[in-house]
Amino acid sequence: MRHFFALLVVGGLFILLSGCSEHERKDKSAVRIPVDIARTIELSPEDASVIIVKSSSIETVDDIIVFDTTCVIKSGNQLLGFSLQTGKSVCRYSQPGRGPGEYIRVWDYGVVGDKLYLYDIDGKQVLFFTVGGDFLHSVKVSGAASDYPFQSLVPEPWSDGYIGKRVFGMPGVPELSAYGADFRYASPRGIDELRSGIMLWRQFFHGADGDILYNRFFSNEIQRITADTVSVKYFVDFGRYNLPDLEQDEYAYLDLLSKDSSTNRYAVVMSNFDENEQLFGFQYATGGNRCYALFNKVTGECQAYRPVIPSGTVLQVFYHSGKLFAIGETDNQKEMAIYSFSLR
Repeated sequence: MRHFFALLVVGGLFILLSGCSEHERKDKSAVRIPVDIARTIELSPEDASVIIVKSSSIETVDDIIVFDTTCVIKSGNQLLGFSLQTGKSVCRYSQPGRGPGEYIRVWDYGVVGDKLYLYDIDGKQVLFFTVGGDFLHSVKVSGAASDYPFQSLVPEPWSDGYIGKRVFGMPGVPELSAYGADFRYASPRGIDELRSGIMLWRQFFHGADGDILYNRFFSNEIQRITADTVSVKYFVDFGRYNLPDLEQDEYAYLDLLSKDSSTNRYAVVMSNFDENEQLFGFQYATGGNRCYALFNKVTGECQAYRPVIPSGTVLQVFYHSGKLFAIGETDNQKEMAIYSFSLR
């Protein structure tokens, strides 16, 4: 797969467990975010601060979260921590194996309180670590269909439980469910049904209003999950770049985006959400590039940015503490570069 699709899945496309594409807004109460791709601002590497991360362990950059000042990268079947300020290695969060504190396959990870959790989907366990990589403890979880297992999850800000995305199975499986602190199933959430077992990128993020933000694959709607409701908070409008309605078939969207003719025709929301009182930001892909949009919730204006780096391949774009970061390749396969742009 090349062009758009290559950028769409760079860092890992996993289809293990086995569309809602809004070309028009379905929830009229959602806040519309207009993204004018023609007005995208290109960010030059000459205007960026650059940190070189040296590691022979880096294979890909499948996913990224910032934990305090530590940049935690999922690279293949490993989690690596680097200082976002210096680029120096902080730690490697355990390793593959079957011993205490080890895992078989990293499927999801995140932060709960002052700890990092790693979901080992094959080992049926959730492991907890300090930010420095010290193993704390693990919790066994069930993979039995009768126990309604999850494939990814996020801590609830209103309790000690979690919201999870279910594992693909028989028709009629709810997409979202609530789980307790022990990761046992509690109840379904929302009305959406699970459409596939595809895992492309992170879908859950904490919002600025004590809520959880969730985006279904190939959807322009950003859902808002609270203690009591699931609704649509934002609708991202790419104009003529919106995906067509393919009757919620995620595999049909993958097929569409794999075609060379689709390279410059569509834009797709792609994770890395960041929300505060004034701004909401998200990564998206279009024209074979990873870009980032920042929506001003006060003025209603949205500005899109496209980081340009020497290697030409941007692996991840994310917003943190008022700066836009782009992770990219270098000429040295044992290095990667983190570019930091100060936005005016």
